[in-house]
Amino acid sequence: MVPKKLAGKRSAGQSLPSLQPADWKTASSSRSNNPGPIRVGRGYAEYEIEKLIDRIVLNEDTFYRVRWRGYSHEYDWWYHINDLDNAKDLVDEYERNLKERMT
Repeated sequence: MVPKKLAGKRSAGQSLPSLQPADWKTASSSRSNNPGPIRVGRGYAEYEIEKLIDRIVLNEDTFYRVRWRGYSHEYDWWYHINDLDNAKDLVDEYERNLKERMT
């Protein structure tokens, strides 16, 4: 799921700031020349998340930047929280660490 763009009124000559990171990439990018999936079956491939490295909230939707095990930072992609059902423990850990850093 790609986040919705900001909408709002503006005067001529003014532009709205982009809230998307400059390096915004989603799961539609190619994975050629990288390790294959760790599990393939029943019509799907599963890749292992190494860690969550960032979080952004756009229009009340939360996205996490995912680092895939065996892939370089070039393949870090943003995923909606709903797409990370199999990584709830990593999301919880990221949020816990974020709260600790803020206190």
